[in-house]
Amino acid sequence: MPPPLITGRDLIGALGLEGGPQIGRLLEAVREAQAAGEVGTREEALALALRLVEDQGAGR
Repeated sequence: MPPPLITGRDLIGALGLEGGPQIGRLLEAVREAQAAGEVGTREEALALALRLVEDQGAGR
């Protein structure tokens, strides 16, 4: 398994999120995307996390 592209601290700092279960879910989604070759850089990982957060907000 390659090293993680981002951490929970990255999500909190870059996306302004608060700690909690959402961070874990986002990190897991990014890890899965990384393993599938869908993201390969920190910037791509943060962009994916941002899209996921926005999609969650739109679904409310």
